[in-house]
Parts: sequence; structure tokens; C-alpha cells
Amino acid sequence: MRTFPRFPPRDDCYDFNPEAHVPSGSDLGSRSVFRDDETLGTLYVSRGALVWWSRSGKVGRKLSWDRFDDLLHQYGSRVRGS
Repeated sequence: MRTFPRFPPRDDCYDFNPEAHVPSGSDLGSRSVFRDDETLGTLYVSRGALVWWSRSGKVGRKLSWDRFDDLLHQYGSRVRGS
């Protein structure tokens, strides 16, 4: 199982647990994302894309892995793993 760096808690952090069991097939699972015990939405992960459903659940937003990589390089902050 892949390990992820642990960062000290901050007041503006979002809660997300990526270390859960990964099912087989093209659907890699979903995780609810919280901030201050309030659900912001659900992130669905598959082999082809990410899909974000906000808490209203009316419209999902799909992002390919290539586009996700582009966005992280453009807007993401660098972090060092432990």
C-alpha cells in the first residue's frame, strides 16, 4: 500500500483519507471531503478520470488525469514528503 506524507494539522485543512482499500476494476472508489465537520462533496476516482460531486449533488465535474496533472503543475504548491 502506498504511503502519503503526514502534515501537521492546520485550521484551514480539508479532511481526506487516501489510504483506504482500493477496489478492483476501473472504479477506484470514492471519498467524502469535509471541512470543519461539514461535507463539501464527494470525490470519485477511476482509472480514467476524477469526478467531483458537490454536496448539492446536482452536477458532477469530471477531470481527466492529464488535465489534473496540468492543473497541479500550474496551481499546486510544492511539498516535501517525509
